[in-house]
Amino acid sequence: MAFPGEKDLFLHASFRFPTRGFFTILGPSGCGKSTFLHLLSGLLSPKEGRVLYRGKPLSQMKDKERTAFHAKETAFLFQHYELLESCSAIENVSLPLRLLGTSKKKAEERASMFLQEFGLEEKARQKAATLSGGEKQRVALCRALVSSPPILFADEPTGALDSQSALKAMEVLSTQSKSRLVIMVSHNEGLAERYSDAIIRFEKGEIIFPTILADGIVSEQKKKSRIRCLPSWKLPFLFRHLEEGGWKASLSFLSGFIGISACLLSSAFALGSPVALKAAERESLGFAFAELKKRETLEVEGSPVRLVKESRPSLEEASSFIEGEEGISLEADLRYFFPERNVFSWNRTTQESVRFAPVLDPSLSFSKSPLLLEGSLFEATSFSSCFGNEAFFKERGLSVGDVIKVPISFSFSYRAKEDFIEETVSLRLDGKVKDFAFFGEPTLYYSYRGLENYLRNLPIPRIQETYGRTLSIPLLLEEEETSACLGEARWLFAEGTEAAERLWTMMDDLANNGEGFVLSSPTYLSGKSFSLLAEGFDAALLLFSLLIGLTLSFVLAISGASSFAEHKKECAILRVLGASEKDVSSLFLNEGMLTTFLAALASLLSFPSFSSALNSLFLTHFGIPSLLSLPIRSFLGIPYFLPLLFLALPLILAFIAVSIPLSHARKAPFVEELRDE
Repeated sequence: MAFPGEKDLFLHASFRFPTRGFFTILGPSGCGKSTFLHLLSGLLSPKEGRVLYRGKPLSQMKDKERTAFHAKETAFLFQHYELLESCSAIENVSLPLRLLGTSKKKAEERASMFLQEFGLEEKARQKAATLSGGEKQRVALCRALVSSPPILFADEPTGALDSQSALKAMEVLSTQSKSRLVIMVSHNEGLAERYSDAIIRFEKGEIIFPTILADGIVSEQKKKSRIRCLPSWKLPFLFRHLEEGGWKASLSFLSGFIGISACLLSSAFALGSPVALKAAERESLGFAFAELKKRETLEVEGSPVRLVKESRPSLEEASSFIEGEEGISLEADLRYFFPERNVFSWNRTTQESVRFAPVLDPSLSFSKSPLLLEGSLFEATSFSSCFGNEAFFKERGLSVGDVIKVPISFSFSYRAKEDFIEETVSLRLDGKVKDFAFFGEPTLYYSYRGLENYLRNLPIPRIQETYGRTLSIPLLLEEEETSACLGEARWLFAEGTEAAERLWTMMDDLANNGEGFVLSSPTYLSGKSFSLLAEGFDAALLLFSLLIGLTLSFVLAISGASSFAEHKKECAILRVLGASEKDVSSLFLNEGMLTTFLAALASLLSFPSFSSALNSLFLTHFGIPSLLSLPIRSFLGIPYFLPLLFLALPLILAFIAVSIPLSHARKAPFVEELRDE
């Protein structure tokens, strides 16, 4: 038989051990006694030869069989104790029973009996690291005996004991050998000859076996029993690992918290921004207004370049476009007479220009939500009142009820006759209204019908004198449909909520088609600009989340591998005591998964606060409320789907990240791992 150090232990030998008895291996130091014991116990596997237990080679046992062999069939009393230093004496002694599925209470009751028998009852709750060598040896002996295994291997069990304790230990082993097999390695020939049933001698490179081993009986096969290993034994190790590696656990938690929070915020923005944008657009005075233009694509001969021409559609073309669309009114573009951007004066001081926009229905009935924030409504035919949006009142410092003066200056010609108009219009700020405030442009809203009435009553003396009848600007515009005063577009107004929704749908359809007509509005264009910005922001957040996920995976993998390396000896001890490889690996998997679960839970609990703060910030900068919104209670019809998803996905990531380094960890014999400090 040869062992993994490429050294022949013995040649051409075959022997059997009986089911009970006390056998001692004697020989000088370095002759291979401990190696022989390790081979018999399965801690080492021979490169040549076989060690059989109940007719089956140990080297051919599967992981479950090997685990059951160490847990139920054998116990090993090591020369160097191999206690778990961070555990108490009673935790060390009760551990083999806990691995077999015994409850903590019963396991500690039995462990206390053995500790008391060896005079260690006062040391039961003391950490193994603080015990003396003799005390550690007695604790190790108690641990080996507590589960009453069929086979007990003992490597120099009396080496660190005083003479009285050594005798007591030998008496215990001798008593145990009446009902089980005890195989011991020792230098003490006197104790061996006094207590052993037979002695195996290593002399001058040869092994001398007693006759009993050549004629020994082979134990009969026993019915296999399953090991019912309760997971509760892992909890003390799990929490101890977290406590010992505090900085690693903190780093993993922080990485997980940042990463999961970033994913939550990214998802909240991706899900919430389209809804918030749609709501903000519909809670705006500009929602019911659009400009219609005719679009033509012109080919340039001999060139791949195409020119796009936009112009005012004829009345017939515009009427045909909205044919069948109830609640949508076609009106003339009157910006020539009342410019879209104009200065105004207040308190005898000229102010910077602001945007003026028309409203067909100052009663604001086209919106489902109240648009008037402060003040009162005014008549549709009035051109002495207006609304201001929030940006206007905030930037210009005016209040509801103030009166501003707006200069009007234009020339109007009809069949070679021209009148020049120059007046000042007084507008009272009757109310503050909601507006789509992505760009935050100060805007005043006036009544379109009021402007029509104002123009209808505006005198044009030279033209009236020439034609000798009562004329008005709107009337002449109807006659001169091609007049340059009509601007570059036709105006469409929606009367009611349903009509406004249809108008918005028409804008989307034309934006996708892009031929024939162009239908848009400042609010619609602002919304599209914000959508493009949101898409870019979504992509950046997604990339950031992926980078954070990779970082978290790397941190978890390094943390798991580091923790495994630090506790390699502990893992080997647990394996020798009967813990399965799966259970030992799960200690480090659970360590990473617990840290990640706590990070995910903390992220979910802190998300409402973070999202509220960021929504306030976004509202200030973009004027859109609730950009971050996550449907916590239900998503896709599934209750609490997203919270469960954000708890499950990090756990899966942690499992994969920690499993990979653990699965590639170098597998070494137990004996080598026990020497790993």
